[in-house]
Amino acid sequence: MNLDDLKNDWDQEPDGERSVPVSLRNLKGKQSPVEKIRLNMKRELVAQVAAVILGAVVPYVVQMNDMLRFPYYLFYILLLALTIYFFSKFYFFYNKIGRMEWSTKESLYDLFYGAKLNIEIYKAFTYMFIPNALILGIFVIVNNFIRYELPIFSEGKFFGFSFTHYVFVFLLAFGFIYVLTEIWVKKSYGKYVKEVEVLIEEMRE
Repeated sequence: MNLDDLKNDWDQEPDGERSVPVSLRNLKGKQSPVEKIRLNMKRELVAQVAAVILGAVVPYVVQMNDMLRFPYYLFYILLLALTIYFFSKFYFFYNKIGRMEWSTKESLYDLFYGAKLNIEIYKAFTYMFIPNALILGIFVIVNNFIRYELPIFSEGKFFGFSFTHYVFVFLLAFGFIYVLTEIWVKKSYGKYVKEVEVLIEEMRE
């Protein structure tokens, strides 16, 4: 069914009839889709904080060349700004659904569309984060070549591979990242958003 039509139907109902059945007010239970979504968002935040800390200390762990350290941290700061921007949006949604009382149909509708929007934001973040993280990894690889005095450019090749090889690897990596992101989002958030959608459908009947 069309959820926009459902919302219009709700808007036409008298205020006194817009309450959610008592059974649906248990959406804050530990096994509820709401808490599952919030738990996975919390885990994402912890993992991201760990990644940010790891990225900050990598140059010291690998004893990065001074010439590479500045551009590395330049990209790192850009990646950090990107992370803060997107996760501030996630945190706002995380707190918002934690405060909601689920006493009206509008709150359930707000949860559904808010979750769908944040899933798309998460995907956009992932597609921008991963390539930038790979660039930081390239700095580490270049550092090892310099450290062990290995040739970086040789016979028109970069690290022993031609430009065609890098294009192929990039396309393959992007495809892998896309598929992995879709699977991860569906497992971590999509199925719980679907549960909310089912509740909305049931209320329509």
